[in-house]
Amino acid sequence: MTRLLCETRVVLPAASTLECIALAARAQARRQAFASLIRDLGPDQAQRLDDLLSAGSSPGRTALT
Repeated sequence: MTRLLCETRVVLPAASTLECIALAARAQARRQAFASLIRDLGPDQAQRLDDLLSAGSSPGRTALT
């Protein structure tokens, strides 16, 4: 994409600005994916997912680690 912009003589922002834009876009995509995944969960399903993230008997560890 940047190559195309350079070939058409479009002035690109600084690399740090492009990185900032990319990070913001990735964060937004993650939020949208999360919202899409949990939208149709029932209360029981949501609680079961929350339980996976709860620390068990081992400090700092969850059922997922």
